[in-house]
Amino acid sequence: MKINNNDGMGTIEIVFIIAILIGLALFFGSFVMKYTKNQVDKINETNLQIEKVEYNDN
Repeated sequence: MKINNNDGMGTIEIVFIIAILIGLALFFGSFVMKYTKNQVDKINETNLQIEKVEYNDN
């Protein structure tokens, strides 16, 4: 018995596409979170340095 699917995408193709999209979302989501955390840490570090300079000036 031969199965012909000429009507469009099958279930397996749709599952693969969804899996790839979820994988990309997880990858870029973790990348964005790491990048954002790094930037916030830099801002906090700069604020601490500014506070030290202001405290030493008084």
